Amino acid sequence: MKAWWKEGNGIIRLLLLGIGLFNLARGGFHFLAPDSGAGSVAGFDLSQNGDVIIFMLGTIGLTQAAFGVWDLLAAIKMPQLAVFAVALECVKNLLALFLTYVYKPTVVEFPGRYAQIAVFALTAAALIHYALRKRASS
Repeated sequence: MKAWWKEGNGIIRLLLLGIGLFNLARGGFHFLAPDSGAGSVAGFDLSQNGDVIIFMLGTIGLTQAAFGVWDLLAAIKMPQLAVFAVALECVKNLLALFLTYVYKPTVVEFPGRYAQIAVFALTAAALIHYALRKRASS
């Protein structure tokens, strides 16, 4: 009997498991940290409208945590949705990169931009690998 990570979408599921844990951790941090990480991690100036920035990052944290739960469920309990979940993460991070670097570039460096790049690259590579394996087996 093959281990589940060696089956057809095993790489996809392993990647999704990692992304799910990452989303859950960073989302939980943004939600639970007193300043949502805005000042202490990202270095945003919270002297003007700080409460709005903290609220928005807290809300983003809830969304990240919810995606983390979805990713973990798809990776562990619903493998038939794993490829879709990775594709969703890929598109979500591609749009985030477009927003960050093209449409509304930030004036402050923030740690999340490196996660956006990494997750986009990993998910795109995994989807290409999955598609090539699927094509070769048919």
